[in-house]
Amino acid sequence: MQDDKIKPEEAFNNRGFKTKDMEAIYKWKKDPWNHEIEVKKHEFIGSLIQRYMKEGSKTLLDIGCGEGYVLKTLKRIMPDISMRGIDASITALSRAAVTVPGLELINGNIVSVRYPNTDIILASDVFYYVTSEEYPLMIENVIASLSENGILVIIEHVRTTKYSVKAFSPRLSLLVSSRSNEGCDYTYRYLVFRNQVKGRL
Repeated sequence: MQDDKIKPEEAFNNRGFKTKDMEAIYKWKKDPWNHEIEVKKHEFIGSLIQRYMKEGSKTLLDIGCGEGYVLKTLKRIMPDISMRGIDASITALSRAAVTVPGLELINGNIVSVRYPNTDIILASDVFYYVTSEEYPLMIENVIASLSENGILVIIEHVRTTKYSVKAFSPRLSLLVSSRSNEGCDYTYRYLVFRNQVKGRL
């Protein structure tokens, strides 16, 4: 699919788009995934982070933060954590600046992002849109961004999760892998990994 020929409605309905197409999707439709009303799901993500984050955690990065609805809930739950979000869509980020004013929001490639010494990295409904070719690089950069004993929290639709736990780097120790439908009209899987060793892969 070519960037300049994407038909957002058709691509969205058929799930035939990837991270490169997000700007067109957000220009076409505000809150295309109805994240604004999923507060219970976002609160669940917050409780999951609080359960597994290391003591003294200070920083959080939301990869693929979209319009900022998850960050809004997380900031309410954990006001002392410094949070930033990154997204490929400048349109989504302009809305996120209204949803969560004052947070650092970065327009960039979520696959190649590196922010060293981040204590918590969240990837909610993100990995589905990463291609098989991009996936190893994204994991490498996530690990490079995590602080020692920092955590990676992944939330994915069970029906669309295409990466097994075995596909993740051995550097990431699996803390929990489970399924839930709390606060959502579909079942989703959550995984939490801890970065056990500081430094290079």
